[in-house]
Amino acid sequence: MYVIVHRADKNEIKPSILILFSRFSVFDLHSEGYYIVNLKLEVCLDATKVPVCEAAIQPLKNFYLPKKICQWDAPFSIQG
Repeated sequence: MYVIVHRADKNEIKPSILILFSRFSVFDLHSEGYYIVNLKLEVCLDATKVPVCEAAIQPLKNFYLPKKICQWDAPFSIQG
């Protein structure tokens, strides 16, 4: 990925590094039959700013993911 930097006298092309981070956690709520999932995505455009990135979103925050009930007598192969 390249970024064009405009100056008064000339245009100069400088390489840019895009760093993507994903942080997640999963907690098992065994007795309730759910997982709690947290997911955070961060984008850094400069390697020197890694602890504090330019953009961050959290698409999943304390998301309750239901556990699928396992049927132990189900056939091994999936039809279709």
